[in-house]
Amino acid sequence: MPDFTTMLAHAGHVPWLQALAIVIGTFILEDAATVLTGMAVQAGSVALATALPALYAGIILGDIGLYGLGAAAARWPAARR
Repeated sequence: MPDFTTMLAHAGHVPWLQALAIVIGTFILEDAATVLTGMAVQAGSVALATALPALYAGIILGDIGLYGLGAAAARWPAARR
């Protein structure tokens, strides 16, 4: 399975693919995705206008997903034990 930097490299100069790779990266390991995206912006591989919204969306979606899983588990009797 390709790692985050490989996905960004293959995304090339297609901003929506770069954004998708960043969002997926935040689901896997949020801090590492943030640092690697910052490095990619510094190197000129990813535009700041692509990186910031993608990081924001990935972090927010991940947090909402975790909250939803917790809320669903609280209503499921087996998970409350």
